[in-house]
Amino acid sequence: MKKAILIIFGVGILNLPAWATEITYETCTDCPSCGTNCKYTLNNGKLIVYGPTEKNSDNTIDEGSIRNGAFIIGGQSIETVDIKGNITTIGADAFFRCGNITEVTFSDSVKTIGNAERYSENGVFNSSKLAVLNFGPNSQLETIGYSAFRNMVPTQPIVIPATVKNIGGLAFYSDFVRSTTPFVIEGVPENIDYYANFSCAKIYCRAAFEACTNLSNNPTYFTKTDEGLYVLTDEQGQIGENPTYFISANLMALDKNGEKGCKSISECQEIINAANQNKSFIAGGKFYASLSDWANGIYEKKRIYTVQEATKASAPTGNRVSIKYR
Repeated sequence: MKKAILIIFGVGILNLPAWATEITYETCTDCPSCGTNCKYTLNNGKLIVYGPTEKNSDNTIDEGSIRNGAFIIGGQSIETVDIKGNITTIGADAFFRCGNITEVTFSDSVKTIGNAERYSENGVFNSSKLAVLNFGPNSQLETIGYSAFRNMVPTQPIVIPATVKNIGGLAFYSDFVRSTTPFVIEGVPENIDYYANFSCAKIYCRAAFEACTNLSNNPTYFTKTDEGLYVLTDEQGQIGENPTYFISANLMALDKNGEKGCKSISECQEIINAANQNKSFIAGGKFYASLSDWANGIYEKKRIYTVQEATKASAPTGNRVSIKYR
């Protein structure tokens, strides 16, 4: 028996029932449009935007874009945004007035978010509830426009992809709360508006990147080794004595006492190799069940049996007491 899909055209929202299977831009023939080569669904607060995925005869994939102001009407119910497929541009004010968005995940194909040349106070994502931005490891992002993430209050480090060339004014400005969560500028952008106003107390940027000093009174400098590890430096890029190495920008930004880093490049490489093989490992004399536990400072330490446990373990009942860890 076929089941109907309800489309509410008045607010431009397609609500998919829980039984619906995963779809793509090409298969979602009934999905409403949100721009050029762009469709979407909204279910229980989760907005999924679909861009083209299938190759043309010349082996290219059509580019998609989210139009300006696409979700101004009816967007208050959106809580998370997941952009899939070959969406390259997100228009200015696309999610303005969508004040309940908490997390946005971008496809690697997104190159432009808003407009870095045209002044705008509205913002692409203007939500004080926005806390998490997810950029993929192969992000092609180049432009973060005016007021793109205005009023967001990050709860975890925001790593700006190395491909970014332009950051517009008020891009990370907050009218309300100034977050203490760091931003990490992985690359060396060609242009950062003086009034980009990162709403955080700390910014990490590559050594000798002069534009960074315009954004913070006390920037922290870093560089990347040939092995792809992160290490803190002085403004000239010089590494000090006994440095701590980090396997990701997130860990570097989260670290306070060197607990999320390695004391040598070889130690980091061993940890990465172990994690890639889904193995536990020992670092700094401590046993970690996974890379995630290591990153969060959770390690296992044998605890000596109590007398009562030892007695119970030796009793002829067949019961055994497993060693507990802390």
